[in-house]
Amino acid sequence: MKGLHGSMYYTLALPVSRFRLLAVRAGVGMLETVAVLALAPSAVWLMSPVLRTQLTGLDMFEYWVAISACLSSIYFFGVLLSTFLEDWTQNFTSVLAIFFLQLFFTNVPVPPSLNIFRAMGIGSPLITHALPWATMGVSLGVAALLFLVALRVVQAREY
Repeated sequence: MKGLHGSMYYTLALPVSRFRLLAVRAGVGMLETVAVLALAPSAVWLMSPVLRTQLTGLDMFEYWVAISACLSSIYFFGVLLSTFLEDWTQNFTSVLAIFFLQLFFTNVPVPPSLNIFRAMGIGSPLITHALPWATMGVSLGVAALLFLVALRVVQAREY
């Protein structure tokens, strides 16, 4: 039973495809992630009068769009890991991957359009007052690719 969730057989007995199950699970999780990403910066902006004088609501919205798009690739990496790893292993592997990716982008010169951490930090709309379109596009493309790989894993797996 290693790697199998308790409700897996019940879920697989439902009259829906594996694609729909994965898409709904990943979609709901991404919506929850995007909601949390909206709440934290908004709360800081609302509670800080200094920030409200320096940043507009549009700046905060652009920042939310940028971090949501940039973090989508990290989220869908976690979705891929969830298709074949236990929960604790998936979480540990995700944290390690993010740490090493941050370390890699810090120490290796890569084009700014590939560095999602730069787009959420020094190149964010809060500082540049422009959306990092190239970085967001690359991250969303990687997220779509990771979702398709996760879908292949789910469809090919025997339960």
